[in-house]
Amino acid sequence: MKRTPKSEDDEEERTLLFDVKLFQPACILLQALATDSEEDYHFVHIFDARTWLLAPTKDMRRVTATKREWREVAEALNASYQKR
Repeated sequence: MKRTPKSEDDEEERTLLFDVKLFQPACILLQALATDSEEDYHFVHIFDARTWLLAPTKDMRRVTATKREWREVAEALNASYQKR
């Protein structure tokens, strides 16, 4: 993974609905239901839409991480879908 210079924005936290076993985010509609922060649920767009889960799962949790951490997760997950 390539590293980018740290910025204050990178340390800002976002909470997403994320399946902790499948390691995939919920779709934007589920994100919108899970939070009242438009900034949070629109942040799911960093993930390739093919990775989004379209229905709730028993392992979905609200997970809070910094923007930088979410970008790292998205890079890894998106790369795995590029190979398919």
